[in-house]
Amino acid sequence: MDIGVREKTIVELKGCSEKDIKYAIMEAMHHKDESILPSLGVLFEFVWRDANPIERKQIVKYIKNNI
Repeated sequence: MDIGVREKTIVELKGCSEKDIKYAIMEAMHHKDESILPSLGVLFEFVWRDANPIERKQIVKYIKNNI
């Protein structure tokens, strides 16, 4: 059975500690491995989905200012 990026990301990180998740993100950014970008996108999707309108505006502003 072939699972998608969302499902794979969830399976791999479910039950991980906050420290483990932070490490996974930092490693992906450190190695600049573009193959991990879809998984980071899934994590961003979680953040965006649960953010309120003010937080979403702040996220967009932060991204805009750092591009």
